[in-house]
Amino acid sequence: MDILQNNQPMFATLILAAGKSSRMGVPKWSLAFDRHQTFVEHLIQVCQRAGSKEIIVVVNVEDQKLFDKHFSKFPIGAKWVINEHPEWERFYSLQLGLQPLTQILPVLVCNIDHPFLEVTTIQTLLSLKNKADYAVPTYQNQGGHPILISNTIVQDVLKTAEPQIHLKTFLQKYTQARIAVQDPRILSNINTPEDYLHYFPKV
Repeated sequence: MDILQNNQPMFATLILAAGKSSRMGVPKWSLAFDRHQTFVEHLIQVCQRAGSKEIIVVVNVEDQKLFDKHFSKFPIGAKWVINEHPEWERFYSLQLGLQPLTQILPVLVCNIDHPFLEVTTIQTLLSLKNKADYAVPTYQNQGGHPILISNTIVQDVLKTAEPQIHLKTFLQKYTQARIAVQDPRILSNINTPEDYLHYFPKV
C-alpha cells in the first residue's frame, strides 16, 4: 500500500509550474503524462498517495485562463497560486507557494519539468527528515529531484526580503543530506518537444 502510515512524518507539497515554457511551446503542466493525466495531475496524485497534507501549485498569469479551463474542478486537496513575476525565478515561486500553507511542515519541492515522481522516492526523502535541513535524491552520485526542505528552511524562505535570490545560493548555508534511489528518471528534465517525445513516445 502506498499511503504512508500514521507514524510517518507529515509533509506538504509545492509544485513549481510558473515557467514560460518557451522551448516547449505549451505549458509543461498541461503535457500528457499518460492517457488519463497531465504532468501536474500525476504529481498531485503521487503526492496524495504518499500522504501529503497540503499541495500547492504555482502557475504564471498567462497560464491562468488555461489552468481554469482545464481544471473546471481542481483535484481535491490541492490549491494553486499565481506568480505574476516568473522571470524572478524559482525562489520567488517558492515564497509564493509556501504562503498559503496552513501549517509549517517539511515541504516536498517539485519542478513541473521533472514529472517522474514515485511514492518510494518521497518515502526515502522523508526518512532523512531529522538528519539535515534539506534532502536530495541521487542516482549514480548525481543529485536529482524533488528535494525535501525542513521546517527551518520553510520559515526562513518566508522571512527572506530578497525574492530574486537564486535558490541554490540560498540553500548553501543549510545542511544537505543525499540519499541514493534506484530511479534514474530523477535526473530527467522535460524542457523541449524532443525531450517529451523521447520519454513519452506513445502518449
